[in-house]
Amino acid sequence: LVHFSINGYESEKLYAKMFKNMAELKCLEFRSNKINIIENESFCNLKKLEKIDLSDNLLNEFDSSLYINLKYLKKLNLSSNKITSLEPFCFSQFKLLEFLNLSSNKLISIDSNLFAGLYNLTVLNLSYNNLTFNEIENNIEYM
Repeated sequence: LVHFSINGYESEKLYAKMFKNMAELKCLEFRSNKINIIENESFCNLKKLEKIDLSDNLLNEFDSSLYINLKYLKKLNLSSNKITSLEPFCFSQFKLLEFLNLSSNKLISIDSNLFAGLYNLTVLNLSYNNLTFNEIENNIEYM
């Protein structure tokens, strides 16, 4: 199995080791659910994962420690959630990341080191957050 998708299922939680027998998985989609909890080790066995789509859920944070070992991740979609803040360097482990969608969240500020090390990033969407133009302009110049 290389592509796993559960959309519109209204699941609230991703469980630890939920995907333990899916080591070949490259694409994981959980769009339009009600996910607000991602347990530790949910993605621990998904070392070949290239795309995660968690858009249109109820996530209020991005805990980068949950995504350790995802060194091949190229696309991350966290749009339409409730994320209010992001830690500096939280995406730096994703050296191959090309696409990052953070639109339609509740972000009010971004750190100048938020996108540090993302040299392959070609698409960044920050639309429909509570960011000012100055906030964006002052912090993306370091990319």
